[in-house]
Amino acid sequence: MQKSVLLIGMGDLTGPVLEKAHNRGLRVIATNRNPQAKTLKQADVPLVIDGTDIESLLAFVLTDPRAGNIVDVYAGTELFLSVNILKLALGIPANSIQGAFAGQHKVVMLDAWRKAGVPVPRGATLRGLDEAYRFVDRTGFPVILKPADGHSAIGVRVVWRVEDLADGFKHAVSVSTTNMVVMEEYIKGSLHDVNGIFIEGKFYPAGVSDKSAGLPPACIVEVVECPTRLTRSQQERVYELLENGSRALGISAGPVKCDIIWGQDGPRLLEVAPRFHGELGSLYLLPLAQGIDMYDSYFHYLSTGHIDEQMLTPKLKGHVVVRMINAKPGKIVHIDHLKEAQTIPGIEAVLMQKYIGDHVQPVASNYDIPGYVVARGQNREAAMTSLQEFESLFNIVTEKSHEATQNCR
Repeated sequence: MQKSVLLIGMGDLTGPVLEKAHNRGLRVIATNRNPQAKTLKQADVPLVIDGTDIESLLAFVLTDPRAGNIVDVYAGTELFLSVNILKLALGIPANSIQGAFAGQHKVVMLDAWRKAGVPVPRGATLRGLDEAYRFVDRTGFPVILKPADGHSAIGVRVVWRVEDLADGFKHAVSVSTTNMVVMEEYIKGSLHDVNGIFIEGKFYPAGVSDKSAGLPPACIVEVVECPTRLTRSQQERVYELLENGSRALGISAGPVKCDIIWGQDGPRLLEVAPRFHGELGSLYLLPLAQGIDMYDSYFHYLSTGHIDEQMLTPKLKGHVVVRMINAKPGKIVHIDHLKEAQTIPGIEAVLMQKYIGDHVQPVASNYDIPGYVVARGQNREAAMTSLQEFESLFNIVTEKSHEATQNCR
């Protein structure tokens, strides 16, 4: 019987992931709570199921004949507990329940790391504003406030002075379903995305990229680049940190990714999740810059039972820059010169998240970003030149200003 993969909650930008699975001979079962989701149209078996509806997902994999021969379950977003329970039910190599839950809850994650001696920023779990004031009395400002169970930078704030602490805490706790907030010291340094894969308990490195955040208080990532500026020895350290941090959580099966900040005291682990980084890194940055196609290598393993380490070995193919598209707040009334901008030499992709008729909000999380542009050149200077040409042509017009807004900066 043909091998199948069950992909849960894959967004509209993940269509290439399904194509890669099909190209490796895998049958694709895809779920999404939105019946109009583009990925459902690409699936061999489309299912309109919410990724948090574990009972319905279990009913499908255990009773529906269309669920035959599932060899892996994967979610591109924070649905790790659902994925892990389904893997356990199917007898597929899985992570610990604690590890899956930790990927969705920073308090559990940080507690496990501190007990294991994994280097992380100084921090505390807050259940009330009084605890926040006591923390800053010990550490000073600035600090970062994060909802314990948030994702995609939703609810995250950098606070620089005591007058803003109450608002920052209120914002973070409003996003948390558990009313818990994580407060950490603000570390100045370089930010890095790190990927890996665990196969039969062995860890395989799978690519590093660099990212730059915008101005506080939200500090949304605006630019991601590859290849990384880290030296070979520094890359070995961040891979080691990813592996050790994952194992400390009980994660040792399948894809894994982390965010790391490298400050004056060395690298510190910010978060780990049992999946690859998002579409920007996994489908564009690493494949275009270094020839590392994480999904293809993983689907190759699932179809053949063997990991090809050469598929995960970096091969310099150029410098790739992914930049956030900006637009003034308001309703989008025009998107000008999109087709022409896509034909600029060096522009590999324009990935829109908002279209005509959608409303642009001040960017407070990744979901507010109108889109991204991907540029590649023989070196960084060439990639940036293509981006500058893109900026001079492509515009979004919102009804609030009725002025053409250059999207990239």
